[in-house]
Amino acid sequence: MLKQKDKLLISHLRNNGRKNVTDIAKETNIPVTTIYDRLRAAEKQFLKHTSLVNFNKLGFQVAFILFSVNKNKKDELHDFLMDSPLVNSLSKVDYGSKYQAEVVLKNTDELDLLGDVLNKEFGVTDIQVNYASEECKRESFLTRMEHFGE
Repeated sequence: MLKQKDKLLISHLRNNGRKNVTDIAKETNIPVTTIYDRLRAAEKQFLKHTSLVNFNKLGFQVAFILFSVNKNKKDELHDFLMDSPLVNSLSKVDYGSKYQAEVVLKNTDELDLLGDVLNKEFGVTDIQVNYASEECKRESFLTRMEHFGE
């Protein structure tokens, strides 16, 4: 279970990952050394620093693909998708042989080619594609203390 100080730190970082540790200390009344220690521990366990990019605003298309795969090809497909430059994020869903992939594309032709490979080489079935026309909200969970539910 997370302590209150950890929750405050996570909330501040989720709102602004570039926020200065001294500023967080001032706003939370937590000593800077404690923040540094908790930050290092979190980085080892569950925290990854990254930048969020709105791909649509950069001219890319984003699509979410949901599909099923034959269990015999599951590991091979997993490796292929993990290595694919088009796949931004990948999740197993429904505890079975279904995946959801967020792909970032220059154009729809790239998705057609990917779909052909998934179908022909890996026997992927039940492909559902949804294009993201506009990013409305992203990565906002744990930005407020009420998200921690206590």
